[in-house]
Amino acid sequence: MTVPREGRIIRSCSRINKSPVKDKIHSTGIQADEHKSLSLPTECLFNIFSYLADERQSLHSCILVNRHWCRAAISVLWSRPFVLLYLKTKKKHKSPDTPRRGPFKLLSMCLLCLGHENSSHLLLKLKKRKGRPLFDYLSFIEELHVRDLCRAVLQGLAYKKKKKTVRNVKIKLDRVFSKFVEQIVMRVPHSFKEDIKDDALGGVTEFAGTMCQLLLDNCHRLKTLCVRLDIDLDGFADPYRRIKAYIADSHGLSTLTEFEWRANAPSAELLQALTNATSKLTTVRVYRLPLTSWDDTRVGESLITLIRAQRKLIHFELGWTGRDCTSIIEALEHHASTLQSLHFIGVSFRSWKPLKILSSTIQLKSLKFHACRNVTAELLDSLAHGHYPHLTSLDFCDTKVPSALVEAMLSSCGNTLESVNLGEAESCSYLIELVSVLCPKVCHFGAVIESEDTPLLLKYLLEHHHMKSLEISGPVADMDWLFLALSIQEFPNLRHLTIKGARQQISPQTLEIFLSKSGPPIEQLKLVPCFGKGECYTEVVLRFLKGTLKDFNMVVTESGMSEDLINLAEDTIEKFECELMWSWSMLSRYLQ
Repeated sequence: MTVPREGRIIRSCSRINKSPVKDKIHSTGIQADEHKSLSLPTECLFNIFSYLADERQSLHSCILVNRHWCRAAISVLWSRPFVLLYLKTKKKHKSPDTPRRGPFKLLSMCLLCLGHENSSHLLLKLKKRKGRPLFDYLSFIEELHVRDLCRAVLQGLAYKKKKKTVRNVKIKLDRVFSKFVEQIVMRVPHSFKEDIKDDALGGVTEFAGTMCQLLLDNCHRLKTLCVRLDIDLDGFADPYRRIKAYIADSHGLSTLTEFEWRANAPSAELLQALTNATSKLTTVRVYRLPLTSWDDTRVGESLITLIRAQRKLIHFELGWTGRDCTSIIEALEHHASTLQSLHFIGVSFRSWKPLKILSSTIQLKSLKFHACRNVTAELLDSLAHGHYPHLTSLDFCDTKVPSALVEAMLSSCGNTLESVNLGEAESCSYLIELVSVLCPKVCHFGAVIESEDTPLLLKYLLEHHHMKSLEISGPVADMDWLFLALSIQEFPNLRHLTIKGARQQISPQTLEIFLSKSGPPIEQLKLVPCFGKGECYTEVVLRFLKGTLKDFNMVVTESGMSEDLINLAEDTIEKFECELMWSWSMLSRYLQ
């Protein structure tokens, strides 16, 4: 189903609201207010506005239409306020160190909603007057990211600390907060272990932890909790260690259905608190389990207990770990009949036992091994003998996997597959031919190609020109030849394109020819790597994808792109990232 654009949505709703017809009120479910004007029910408006969940400015405009639109738009805006706070907007700040008023206002409103007894001491720190909010905004919150909350606390306290008037927001942070924000928020490498003050750091940690606990205790519709504290302070003690204890002590975890942990060291206490609080989790994502730790065993046992305590686990994801997690995967056997997606991201399977659970996950829809190592035929032996009538996505991106295993999966699930990434599988030409014959529904394709694979890949793409996403890695000469040949065919549905060239990227001239002749309406483009500053690629992209591109990511080998071009790209594209390939280890991943 095609999602209508925001302009079309609002115009359609406006026509319904202004319609003078009254005979269809009962038949269509449209209700009339006290002024006899027609309006959609609030629930219907909420479903419509959910398509604008990332369009903060559009939702702000909807608030001003009438009270029904206001109520629906407010509920969408406040469903994940700290996430929306840091979504990119067209409004720019002159300096990344400039204190922002937005976090200060958001924290103040949250504290006002918490009530006098719970938040009086925190309001005193913000020096904010008490008042009565128009809505109980906290009752709308459904998603909380601890990392975004901590960023808001850092910037909110810094704004309060240095502001002189409400409108004066152009004052730099003091030394401690400036370096802290650079390291934590801006990710700028800087060692300030000897400069940081324990009292300032402790104050921020206490405020953030208390704020997090109060939100968890009072957000009665909270469904998603993301604990992302993957921060390295150059040997300094984890400043958010106490935050984990605050979360574990909260009483608002019973409504959670989705839990994500992205931290340097998981907390056994938090996992135990989750186990005691809820059995409704349907999604669990855990990243960076420690290789060696004094509470390593406790963390693993707590995670296993949490998994087994849930009634119906549907999605499970494990990422960036080198330890043997076979026992954790075996705990999923309790949910084998309901599990629909199983993802492994950056996992080393050395010394793992075979994943026997794969043969019993008959409801599986998505299976992903992304950037994994030591994926052997013995490890996935049960996968080749399983039956997966609902599998639609098979992804081995950046993973070397036995070709015989991929062949078996394509043969058994080809009729249902819509997304296939062959990764670094051997005999790529043969597998591409199998995909062409056995997988007629595939519209998302990816592979690492060699010179001998290019002709067959070209034939496949020309025959399947309705592809929606494409991820290709390969030698530069073959990449140039491939996209020059593809330029004779239009790709009207191609929305996502990722090109990873070995030793060098596709040339700007070839990219220009492909975009100009094939006319793909690309929304997301990624080029890795681009030798040089990347200016030529940016100019080509801005010229031909100005009306459709929303996300452009480029990894370059030289810094120094002109500020004017960067500003133009940021004004034109919603999300523009130009990363510097700063280390040889990073470079070597693309030179293999």
